[in-house]
Amino acid sequence: YKLLAIDGSLTDLPNNKNLMKEFGGIKGSHNKFIKLKAQTSGIYDCLNNMMIDFQIAPYQTSEKELAYKNIKNTLKLFKNNEIILIFDRGYPSNELFNYLKEKTKQT
Repeated sequence: YKLLAIDGSLTDLPNNKNLMKEFGGIKGSHNKFIKLKAQTSGIYDCLNNMMIDFQIAPYQTSEKELAYKNIKNTLKLFKNNEIILIFDRGYPSNELFNYLKEKTKQT
């Protein structure tokens, strides 16, 4: 089995106009950005201590949306492997379970 864990995080970005346009962040009064941030998500191989897939997206992107991309890319890499995928408590949903069920049928 491949033992993989997935989680997301908000990441601070340096104050830069190009990054502001691309990723956004937290706005304060007068609708000005006070902190630039990005949403990130990754799948980590727990037994081999390595990142398998990593996504970075605008601040407003959902953690689950990036998780779907992580899963899709990981299943391409491990087509013939059995995978145990660990999520934290914010991920489980009928939609996600159906997605995983459908994707594993295709591999």
